[in-house]
Amino acid sequence: MYNRLMPRKKKNSQDIVSLIGEVVDQKIIEHQLVTRKDLKYLPTIKHVDKIMGELKTVREEITIIADMKRQVNDHENRLEKIEGKLDLQPAI
Repeated sequence: MYNRLMPRKKKNSQDIVSLIGEVVDQKIIEHQLVTRKDLKYLPTIKHVDKIMGELKTVREEITIIADMKRQVNDHENRLEKIEGKLDLQPAI
């Protein structure tokens, strides 16, 4: 049912909604609450997955490099023994 008071009721409803929005905004600021807008700056699952993949790759590379270093040290020790037994001067 339509009457001449309808526009006024609609305006009052809009005013109430506007007032509620302002109060909510004030409370968010006052209590430093996190909003959806704040969350957009956080990393997403895709970003975390990418970072975890890179971390896994780095760890694998570190393992490979550590093994290579061990092999080089073993070879150096073997060469020193051979040089000592053959009475050779160490190569620089």
